[in-house]
Amino acid sequence: MAIAYITNSVANPGTSSSATKVTSAVDTTGADAIIVFTQLVDSLDKMSSVTDSDGNTYTLITSMDAGQSWHYAHIATGITTSASNVVTVTSTTSERGMAHMVAYSGVDQVTPTYAAATDIVSPMSIDITTTSDTDLCVSYIGGRALTITGPSGSQTERVNTNGSFCDGAVMDIEVVTAGTQTMGWTSSGTTYIGSIAFGVTAAILFQTEIEGYRFREDDGSETTATWLEAQDTVASVEKETAVRLRMLSDFTVGPSDVKVTLQYKRTDEDSTQWRNV
Repeated sequence: MAIAYITNSVANPGTSSSATKVTSAVDTTGADAIIVFTQLVDSLDKMSSVTDSDGNTYTLITSMDAGQSWHYAHIATGITTSASNVVTVTSTTSERGMAHMVAYSGVDQVTPTYAAATDIVSPMSIDITTTSDTDLCVSYIGGRALTITGPSGSQTERVNTNGSFCDGAVMDIEVVTAGTQTMGWTSSGTTYIGSIAFGVTAAILFQTEIEGYRFREDDGSETTATWLEAQDTVASVEKETAVRLRMLSDFTVGPSDVKVTLQYKRTDEDSTQWRNV
């Protein structure tokens, strides 16, 4: 299942110092995850919390000290959505800074992110090794007195804010072939600049696989009945003869309360003639 971008919003209070950074209200309908990037201008870690008006719970992915500026990435999955979601970032003291939120659909709800990396030495490029062709890489670059001109590779820019005090941009790249993905940017400045990148895991649709089957006669208990054939071997029986079938099925990722229906048809029937057992 491919991950799809839904929307974004920004909290950009300019040069004002405040203990809260509040994004504009946006419609998150269709999303199942929200990622929030925050930049706080302080030499100390002053992050307190990330919340939103829909009551979603945010978990820190990673943070970094860029020197007189801290950068953070948080995520909420399995979210409640609305037509006017507002994200609020709260710091322990009044700070200058900004916050960017981006919402996506198709994100794995169990292990949503992996391979997080940060950089202040060479923040214009971070490599992330992805594990699936349907995953996504998300990156953020932020600092002061920057002009972020966009991605230097095949990323898609989702939001780019050149504020009166802080600057930041969020970009992503849809993985076509799993492996090393280079997240690159171009910028005119380097003041307190830092970058964050990580892989986002795509949700897997419910999957089932028949690992094995074996036919047996209806002539005894579960342990004593006679096997008709070896495992994974078709058995031929007379019409209207009762037989048993033992199967081993593997279920991947699907919901815990999923209900599975066993069906059958004769070999001379077409695909429209399956019947429920």
